[in-house]
Amino acid sequence: MECARDVEARIGAICALPVRGSSHLFAVAGGNPRGGNQIRVLEYLPSTSEILPASVVSCPGAGAVAYRCMAPAGGKAGIVAAVEDPLTSEADEDGGNVVLLRLPTLSAGEGGDEDGSEEAALVLRLPASGCFGEDSERRAAVRVVRWKPRLDDEDDEDDEDDHDGEDGGGSADGRPTGAGPGAPAEPAAAAEPQLLVTVAPGCVTVWRVTSGSDPAAEALRSWRPPAGEAAASAAFDPTAACRVVVAAGGSIYVWDGAATEGTSPVLAARAAHDGARVLDVSCNPNRPWVVASAGEDGCVRVWDMRHCSADGSEAAEGGGASQLCLRGHSHWCGGVRFNPFHDQLLLSSGTDGAVCLWSAPSVSSAPLDPEASDDADGAGAGSRARPGKRAADAALRRWATHGDAVPASCLTWSAGSAWVVASASVEGHFAVREVPHEAKYKILLH
Repeated sequence: MECARDVEARIGAICALPVRGSSHLFAVAGGNPRGGNQIRVLEYLPSTSEILPASVVSCPGAGAVAYRCMAPAGGKAGIVAAVEDPLTSEADEDGGNVVLLRLPTLSAGEGGDEDGSEEAALVLRLPASGCFGEDSERRAAVRVVRWKPRLDDEDDEDDEDDHDGEDGGGSADGRPTGAGPGAPAEPAAAAEPQLLVTVAPGCVTVWRVTSGSDPAAEALRSWRPPAGEAAASAAFDPTAACRVVVAAGGSIYVWDGAATEGTSPVLAARAAHDGARVLDVSCNPNRPWVVASAGEDGCVRVWDMRHCSADGSEAAEGGGASQLCLRGHSHWCGGVRFNPFHDQLLLSSGTDGAVCLWSAPSVSSAPLDPEASDDADGAGAGSRARPGKRAADAALRRWATHGDAVPASCLTWSAGSAWVVASASVEGHFAVREVPHEAKYKILLH
Protein backbone atom coordinates (compact mmCIF):
# COMPACT_ATOMS: atom_id res chain seq x y z
CA MET A 1 0.00 0.00 0.00
CA GLU A 2 1.27 3.45 -0.91
CA CYS A 3 -0.15 6.90 -0.19
CA ALA A 4 1.57 10.04 -1.49
CA ARG A 5 1.27 13.82 -1.26
CA ASP A 6 3.20 16.61 -2.98
CA VAL A 7 4.30 19.19 -0.43
CA GLU A 8 4.95 21.87 -3.08
CA ALA A 9 8.19 22.87 -1.39
CA ARG A 10 11.75 21.65 -1.30
CA ILE A 11 12.18 19.16 1.56
CA GLY A 12 15.28 19.09 3.72
CA ALA A 13 14.32 16.51 6.34
CA ILE A 14 11.43 14.54 7.81
CA CYS A 15 10.91 12.82 11.15
CA ALA A 16 8.20 10.80 12.89
CA LEU A 17 6.35 12.43 15.77
CA PRO A 18 4.83 10.47 18.67
CA VAL A 19 1.04 10.49 18.66
CA ARG A 20 -1.92 8.95 20.43
CA GLY A 21 -4.49 6.91 18.61
CA SER A 22 -4.29 5.09 15.30
CA SER A 23 -3.00 7.92 13.11
CA HIS A 24 0.64 8.77 12.39
CA LEU A 25 2.22 12.23 12.43
CA PHE A 26 5.29 13.28 10.48
CA ALA A 27 7.16 16.59 10.54
CA VAL A 28 8.37 17.75 7.12
CA ALA A 29 10.95 20.56 7.21
CA GLY A 30 11.72 22.89 4.33
CA GLY A 31 15.18 22.73 2.78
CA ASN A 32 15.17 25.67 0.38
CA PRO A 33 18.32 27.80 0.82
CA ARG A 34 16.43 30.72 -0.75
CA GLY A 35 14.00 30.88 2.16
CA GLY A 36 10.28 30.41 2.64
CA ASN A 37 10.81 27.33 4.81
CA GLN A 38 8.25 25.94 7.22
CA ILE A 39 7.71 22.73 9.16
CA ARG A 40 4.59 20.99 7.90
CA VAL A 41 3.00 18.35 10.12
CA LEU A 42 1.26 15.70 8.03
CA GLU A 43 -1.14 13.09 9.40
CA TYR A 44 -1.50 9.65 7.85
CA LEU A 45 -4.83 7.88 8.44
CA PRO A 46 -4.53 4.12 7.83
CA SER A 47 -8.30 3.62 7.91
CA THR A 48 -8.82 5.79 4.82
CA SER A 49 -5.29 5.68 3.34
CA GLU A 50 -5.08 9.45 3.34
CA ILE A 51 -2.33 11.95 4.11
CA LEU A 52 -3.84 15.14 5.51
CA PRO A 53 -2.22 18.42 6.59
CA ALA A 54 -2.33 18.65 10.38
CA SER A 55 -0.61 22.01 10.82
CA VAL A 56 1.99 24.37 9.42
CA VAL A 57 4.57 25.60 11.90
CA SER A 58 6.57 28.79 11.44
CA CYS A 59 10.28 28.39 12.10
CA PRO A 60 12.68 30.71 13.89
CA GLY A 61 14.27 33.11 11.43
CA ALA A 62 11.04 33.83 9.53
CA GLY A 63 11.56 30.88 7.19
CA ALA A 64 15.05 31.88 6.05
CA VAL A 65 16.68 28.84 7.63
CA ALA A 66 16.79 25.60 5.64
CA TYR A 67 17.06 22.25 7.45
CA ARG A 68 19.11 19.21 6.48
CA CYS A 69 18.31 16.75 9.32
CA MET A 70 15.76 16.35 12.15
CA ALA A 71 15.55 13.92 15.07
CA PRO A 72 12.68 13.78 17.60
CA ALA A 73 13.61 13.42 21.25
CA GLY A 74 10.48 11.38 21.98
CA GLY A 75 8.10 11.83 24.89
CA LYS A 76 5.25 14.29 24.91
CA ALA A 77 7.14 17.60 24.94
CA GLY A 78 7.55 17.89 21.16
CA ILE A 79 11.31 18.45 21.26
CA VAL A 80 13.14 18.02 17.95
CA ALA A 81 16.86 18.37 17.29
CA ALA A 82 17.38 20.05 13.92
CA VAL A 83 20.46 20.64 11.78
CA GLU A 84 20.43 24.00 9.99
CA ASP A 85 21.99 24.46 6.58
CA PRO A 86 25.17 26.37 7.49
CA LEU A 87 24.65 28.78 4.59
CA THR A 88 21.30 29.87 6.02
CA SER A 89 21.93 29.45 9.77
CA GLU A 90 21.53 32.58 11.89
CA ALA A 91 24.02 31.38 14.50
CA ASP A 92 26.66 33.79 15.72
CA GLU A 93 30.35 32.85 15.84
CA ASP A 94 29.91 30.99 19.13
CA GLY A 95 26.84 29.01 18.06
CA GLY A 96 26.69 25.81 16.08
CA ASN A 97 24.18 24.87 13.40
CA VAL A 98 22.27 22.42 15.66
CA VAL A 99 19.20 23.66 17.51
CA LEU A 100 16.55 22.16 19.75
CA LEU A 101 13.03 23.20 18.74
CA ARG A 102 9.79 22.69 20.62
CA LEU A 103 6.96 21.96 18.20
CA PRO A 104 3.32 22.66 19.11
CA THR A 105 1.82 19.50 20.57
CA LEU A 106 -0.91 17.83 18.52
CA SER A 107 -3.24 15.03 19.52
CA ALA A 108 -4.43 12.61 16.89
CA GLY A 109 -7.42 13.91 15.01
CA GLU A 110 -7.21 17.43 16.44
CA GLY A 111 -5.58 19.06 13.45
CA GLY A 112 -4.08 22.49 13.76
CA ASP A 113 -3.54 25.78 12.00
CA GLU A 114 -2.56 25.52 8.34
CA ASP A 115 -1.59 29.16 7.89
CA GLY A 116 1.70 29.02 9.80
CA SER A 117 0.34 30.90 12.82
CA GLU A 118 1.78 28.25 15.17
CA GLU A 119 5.45 28.72 15.93
CA ALA A 120 8.31 26.42 16.82
CA ALA A 121 10.10 27.70 19.93
CA LEU A 122 13.89 27.79 19.96
CA VAL A 123 14.86 25.90 23.14
CA LEU A 124 18.62 25.71 22.79
CA ARG A 125 21.47 26.12 20.30
CA LEU A 126 24.50 23.86 20.70
CA PRO A 127 27.82 25.71 20.95
CA ALA A 128 30.14 25.74 17.96
CA SER A 129 33.12 24.54 19.98
CA GLY A 130 31.54 21.13 20.58
CA CYS A 131 29.96 20.80 17.15
CA PHE A 132 32.99 21.57 15.01
CA GLY A 133 35.94 20.76 17.23
CA GLU A 134 39.03 22.71 16.23
CA ASP A 135 37.66 23.63 12.80
CA SER A 136 34.76 26.08 12.97
CA GLU A 137 34.52 26.89 9.26
CA ARG A 138 31.13 26.49 7.59
CA ARG A 139 32.35 23.60 5.47
CA ALA A 140 32.87 21.63 8.69
CA ALA A 141 29.35 22.23 10.04
CA VAL A 142 27.23 19.42 11.49
CA ARG A 143 25.37 17.30 8.95
CA VAL A 144 23.64 14.63 11.06
CA VAL A 145 22.15 14.49 14.56
CA ARG A 146 20.64 11.49 16.37
CA TRP A 147 19.33 10.77 19.86
CA LYS A 148 20.14 7.64 21.82
CA PRO A 149 17.06 5.41 22.26
CA ARG A 150 16.29 4.20 25.77
CA LEU A 151 15.54 0.52 26.31
CA ASP A 152 12.87 -0.49 28.78
CA ASP A 153 10.93 -3.63 29.58
CA GLU A 154 7.59 -1.86 29.87
CA ASP A 155 5.53 0.10 27.38
CA ASP A 156 4.41 3.63 28.15
CA GLU A 157 1.37 3.31 30.43
CA ASP A 158 -0.32 6.25 28.74
CA ASP A 159 -0.38 4.33 25.48
CA GLU A 160 -1.93 1.12 26.77
CA ASP A 161 -5.42 2.05 25.64
CA ASP A 162 -4.25 3.06 22.17
CA HIS A 163 -3.18 -0.39 20.93
CA ASP A 164 -5.91 -3.00 20.60
CA GLY A 165 -3.81 -5.80 19.14
CA GLU A 166 -5.65 -5.76 15.85
CA ASP A 167 -2.92 -7.79 14.15
CA GLY A 168 -3.17 -10.68 16.58
CA GLY A 169 -0.23 -11.82 18.67
CA GLY A 170 0.88 -8.25 19.32
CA SER A 171 -0.25 -4.69 19.82
CA ALA A 172 -1.67 -2.61 16.99
CA ASP A 173 1.67 -0.88 16.55
CA GLY A 174 3.45 -4.16 15.96
CA ARG A 175 5.23 -4.38 19.31
CA PRO A 176 4.84 -7.82 20.91
CA THR A 177 2.61 -7.75 23.98
CA GLY A 178 4.84 -7.86 27.05
CA ALA A 179 7.91 -7.26 24.91
CA GLY A 180 11.20 -8.37 26.42
CA PRO A 181 14.33 -6.35 27.07
CA GLY A 182 15.22 -6.26 23.37
CA ALA A 183 12.22 -4.11 22.46
CA PRO A 184 12.75 -0.34 22.56
CA ALA A 185 10.21 1.56 24.61
CA GLU A 186 9.15 5.19 24.48
CA PRO A 187 12.28 7.36 24.68
CA ALA A 188 12.95 9.18 27.91
CA ALA A 189 10.85 12.25 28.61
CA ALA A 190 12.32 15.36 27.04
CA ALA A 191 12.83 16.98 30.46
CA GLU A 192 15.24 14.20 31.48
CA PRO A 193 18.88 14.25 30.31
CA GLN A 194 19.36 12.41 27.03
CA LEU A 195 22.37 11.53 24.92
CA LEU A 196 22.71 13.12 21.50
CA VAL A 197 25.37 12.63 18.82
CA THR A 198 26.30 15.29 16.26
CA VAL A 199 28.28 14.49 13.12
CA ALA A 200 30.48 17.05 11.37
CA PRO A 201 33.01 15.92 8.73
CA GLY A 202 35.92 16.29 11.13
CA CYS A 203 34.28 15.83 14.53
CA VAL A 204 31.76 13.44 16.10
CA THR A 205 30.51 14.60 19.51
CA VAL A 206 28.35 12.97 22.18
CA TRP A 207 26.27 15.43 24.23
CA ARG A 208 24.21 15.22 27.40
CA VAL A 209 21.14 17.36 26.71
CA THR A 210 18.46 18.60 29.10
CA SER A 211 15.51 20.34 27.46
CA GLY A 212 13.23 21.04 30.42
CA SER A 213 12.67 24.34 32.21
CA ASP A 214 16.43 24.91 32.40
CA PRO A 215 17.76 23.68 29.01
CA ALA A 216 21.44 22.85 28.76
CA ALA A 217 23.85 20.87 26.60
CA GLU A 218 27.18 19.47 27.72
CA ALA A 219 29.70 18.02 25.26
CA LEU A 220 30.87 14.78 26.87
CA ARG A 221 33.33 13.34 24.35
CA SER A 222 34.54 14.04 20.81
CA TRP A 223 36.17 11.77 18.27
CA ARG A 224 37.91 12.79 15.07
CA PRO A 225 38.16 10.45 12.08
CA PRO A 226 41.58 9.62 10.63
CA ALA A 227 43.19 12.07 8.24
CA GLY A 228 41.64 11.94 4.79
CA GLU A 229 38.31 10.53 6.00
CA ALA A 230 35.21 12.66 6.61
CA ALA A 231 32.47 11.50 8.94
CA ALA A 232 29.13 11.15 7.15
CA SER A 233 26.81 9.60 9.73
CA ALA A 234 26.64 8.03 13.18
CA ALA A 235 24.22 6.08 15.34
CA PHE A 236 24.03 4.90 18.94
CA ASP A 237 24.00 1.18 19.63
CA PRO A 238 20.81 1.01 21.75
CA THR A 239 22.03 -2.13 23.52
CA ALA A 240 25.04 -0.36 25.09
CA ALA A 241 25.48 2.57 27.46
CA CYS A 242 27.32 4.86 25.05
CA ARG A 243 28.60 2.95 22.05
CA VAL A 244 28.61 4.94 18.81
CA VAL A 245 28.99 3.61 15.26
CA VAL A 246 30.44 6.09 12.76
CA ALA A 247 30.57 6.06 8.96
CA ALA A 248 33.69 7.92 7.81
CA GLY A 249 35.21 7.76 4.36
CA GLY A 250 35.10 4.15 3.23
CA SER A 251 35.18 2.76 6.75
CA ILE A 252 32.92 1.95 9.69
CA TYR A 253 34.17 2.68 13.20
CA VAL A 254 32.81 1.63 16.57
CA TRP A 255 33.69 4.19 19.21
CA ASP A 256 33.10 4.15 22.95
CA GLY A 257 31.54 7.53 23.65
CA ALA A 258 32.22 7.12 27.37
CA ALA A 259 35.95 6.61 26.85
CA THR A 260 38.69 9.16 27.41
CA GLU A 261 38.95 12.02 24.90
CA GLY A 262 41.00 11.19 21.85
CA THR A 263 41.05 7.40 22.26
CA SER A 264 41.10 5.16 19.20
CA PRO A 265 37.95 3.39 18.00
CA VAL A 266 37.22 0.03 19.57
CA LEU A 267 36.70 -1.70 16.21
CA ALA A 268 36.92 -0.78 12.55
CA ALA A 269 35.87 -2.22 9.18
CA ARG A 270 37.89 -0.65 6.39
CA ALA A 271 37.03 -0.69 2.68
CA ALA A 272 33.57 -1.67 3.89
CA HIS A 273 31.86 -1.03 0.53
CA ASP A 274 34.52 -2.13 -1.95
CA GLY A 275 36.38 1.14 -1.49
CA ALA A 276 33.28 3.32 -1.99
CA ARG A 277 32.28 5.84 0.67
CA VAL A 278 30.01 4.72 3.49
CA LEU A 279 27.10 7.18 3.69
CA ASP A 280 24.92 5.97 6.55
CA VAL A 281 24.77 3.46 9.41
CA SER A 282 22.03 1.96 11.58
CA CYS A 283 22.33 -0.30 14.63
CA ASN A 284 20.27 -3.42 15.25
CA PRO A 285 17.96 -2.64 18.21
CA ASN A 286 18.20 -6.16 19.65
CA ARG A 287 21.61 -7.60 18.71
CA PRO A 288 24.72 -5.88 20.10
CA TRP A 289 27.48 -5.01 17.60
CA VAL A 290 25.29 -5.70 14.54
CA VAL A 291 25.38 -2.73 12.17
CA ALA A 292 23.84 -2.00 8.77
CA SER A 293 25.63 0.35 6.39
CA ALA A 294 24.71 2.10 3.14
CA GLY A 295 27.29 3.08 0.55
CA GLU A 296 28.09 4.65 -2.77
CA ASP A 297 28.31 1.15 -4.30
CA GLY A 298 24.49 1.04 -4.10
CA CYS A 299 24.47 -1.73 -1.48
CA VAL A 300 23.29 -2.27 2.06
CA ARG A 301 25.71 -4.39 4.08
CA VAL A 302 25.21 -5.87 7.53
CA TRP A 303 28.13 -6.41 9.88
CA ASP A 304 28.89 -8.15 13.13
CA MET A 305 31.56 -5.72 14.24
CA ARG A 306 33.00 -8.22 16.72
CA HIS A 307 34.61 -9.90 13.71
CA CYS A 308 36.64 -6.76 13.05
CA SER A 309 39.69 -5.45 14.88
CA ALA A 310 40.78 -2.06 16.15
CA ASP A 311 42.89 -1.40 13.05
CA GLY A 312 40.45 -3.04 10.63
CA SER A 313 42.99 -5.71 9.66
CA GLU A 314 40.50 -8.55 10.05
CA ALA A 315 37.97 -6.90 7.75
CA ALA A 316 39.02 -8.02 4.30
CA GLU A 317 38.78 -5.38 1.62
CA GLY A 318 35.69 -5.65 -0.55
CA GLY A 319 33.37 -6.27 2.36
CA GLY A 320 34.80 -9.69 3.22
CA ALA A 321 33.67 -9.47 6.84
CA SER A 322 30.09 -8.45 6.15
CA GLN A 323 27.40 -10.99 6.97
CA LEU A 324 25.00 -9.85 4.31
CA CYS A 325 24.97 -7.72 1.15
CA LEU A 326 21.66 -6.42 -0.23
CA ARG A 327 21.65 -5.02 -3.77
CA GLY A 328 18.59 -3.05 -4.83
CA HIS A 329 19.73 0.44 -5.86
CA SER A 330 20.99 1.50 -9.27
CA HIS A 331 22.97 4.44 -7.85
CA TRP A 332 24.24 5.52 -4.43
CA CYS A 333 22.46 4.05 -1.41
CA GLY A 334 22.43 6.94 1.05
CA GLY A 335 20.10 5.82 3.85
CA VAL A 336 19.49 2.68 5.91
CA ARG A 337 17.18 2.06 8.89
CA PHE A 338 16.59 -1.00 11.05
CA ASN A 339 12.99 -1.41 12.14
CA PRO A 340 13.00 -0.41 15.84
CA PHE A 341 10.70 -3.29 16.85
CA HIS A 342 11.34 -6.11 14.36
CA ASP A 343 15.01 -6.23 13.47
CA GLN A 344 14.56 -8.54 10.48
CA LEU A 345 13.10 -5.57 8.60
CA LEU A 346 15.40 -3.00 6.97
CA LEU A 347 14.75 0.09 4.89
CA SER A 348 17.10 1.72 2.41
CA SER A 349 16.91 4.76 0.14
CA GLY A 350 19.12 6.24 -2.51
CA THR A 351 19.89 8.83 -5.13
CA ASP A 352 18.05 6.66 -7.68
CA GLY A 353 14.80 7.76 -6.00
CA ALA A 354 14.01 4.25 -4.77
CA VAL A 355 13.03 3.07 -1.30
CA CYS A 356 13.64 -0.63 -0.64
CA LEU A 357 12.10 -2.81 2.08
CA TRP A 358 14.18 -5.84 3.01
CA SER A 359 13.56 -8.95 5.07
CA ALA A 360 16.86 -10.07 6.64
CA PRO A 361 16.13 -12.75 9.26
CA SER A 362 19.64 -14.21 8.91
CA VAL A 363 21.14 -11.23 10.77
CA SER A 364 18.26 -10.64 13.18
CA SER A 365 17.10 -11.89 16.55
CA ALA A 366 14.08 -13.54 14.90
CA PRO A 367 13.33 -17.13 15.97
CA LEU A 368 14.21 -20.01 13.69
CA ASP A 369 11.68 -20.84 11.00
CA PRO A 370 10.92 -24.59 11.00
CA GLU A 371 9.77 -24.39 7.36
CA ALA A 372 12.94 -22.69 6.10
CA SER A 373 15.82 -24.39 4.32
CA ASP A 374 19.23 -24.75 5.97
CA ASP A 375 20.93 -22.70 3.26
CA ALA A 376 20.20 -19.17 2.11
CA ASP A 377 20.88 -19.68 -1.59
CA GLY A 378 17.38 -18.59 -2.50
CA ALA A 379 17.74 -15.16 -1.00
CA GLY A 380 19.04 -13.58 -4.18
CA ALA A 381 20.60 -10.81 -2.13
CA GLY A 382 24.14 -11.97 -1.50
CA SER A 383 23.43 -13.56 1.89
CA ARG A 384 25.56 -16.29 3.45
CA ALA A 385 24.41 -19.62 4.80
CA ARG A 386 24.02 -19.67 8.58
CA PRO A 387 23.72 -22.53 11.07
CA GLY A 388 20.16 -23.53 11.88
CA LYS A 389 17.04 -22.84 9.90
CA ARG A 390 15.91 -19.31 9.16
CA ALA A 391 13.71 -17.87 6.47
CA ALA A 392 15.64 -16.64 3.44
CA ASP A 393 16.67 -13.00 3.17
CA ALA A 394 14.74 -11.23 0.44
CA ALA A 395 13.67 -7.92 -1.03
CA LEU A 396 10.03 -7.39 -0.05
CA ARG A 397 9.33 -4.21 -1.98
CA ARG A 398 11.11 -1.65 -4.16
CA TRP A 399 9.18 1.61 -4.43
CA ALA A 400 10.49 3.94 -7.15
CA THR A 401 7.82 6.65 -7.40
CA HIS A 402 9.68 9.63 -5.90
CA GLY A 403 11.37 10.65 -9.14
CA ASP A 404 14.30 12.22 -7.29
CA ALA A 405 16.88 11.45 -4.62
CA VAL A 406 15.66 10.23 -1.22
CA PRO A 407 18.42 11.11 1.29
CA ALA A 408 18.85 9.49 4.69
CA SER A 409 17.32 12.59 6.31
CA CYS A 410 14.07 11.86 4.46
CA LEU A 411 13.61 8.23 5.50
CA THR A 412 11.91 7.11 8.74
CA TRP A 413 9.79 4.44 10.35
CA SER A 414 6.63 5.67 12.06
CA ALA A 415 6.82 6.34 15.80
CA GLY A 416 3.37 4.80 16.22
CA SER A 417 3.67 1.56 14.27
CA ALA A 418 6.20 -1.07 13.32
CA TRP A 419 4.56 -1.44 9.91
CA VAL A 420 4.49 2.12 8.53
CA VAL A 421 7.35 3.96 6.80
CA ALA A 422 7.57 7.49 5.43
CA SER A 423 9.97 8.90 2.86
CA ALA A 424 10.37 12.05 0.80
CA SER A 425 12.33 13.32 -2.16
CA VAL A 426 14.22 16.58 -2.00
CA GLU A 427 11.84 18.03 -4.59
CA GLY A 428 8.78 17.69 -2.36
CA HIS A 429 7.19 14.28 -2.97
CA PHE A 430 6.16 12.74 0.38
CA ALA A 431 4.95 9.14 0.60
CA VAL A 432 3.77 6.69 3.26
CA ARG A 433 3.89 2.94 2.73
CA GLU A 434 3.05 -0.13 4.80
CA VAL A 435 4.81 -3.45 5.23
CA PRO A 436 2.97 -6.06 3.11
CA HIS A 437 0.41 -8.03 5.08
CA GLU A 438 1.99 -11.39 4.28
CA ALA A 439 5.34 -10.24 5.69
CA LYS A 440 3.67 -8.73 8.76
CA TYR A 441 1.73 -11.88 9.62
CA LYS A 442 4.76 -14.10 9.09
CA ILE A 443 6.73 -12.02 11.60
CA LEU A 444 3.95 -11.99 14.18
CA LEU A 445 3.18 -15.70 13.91
CA HIS A 446 6.77 -16.95 14.30
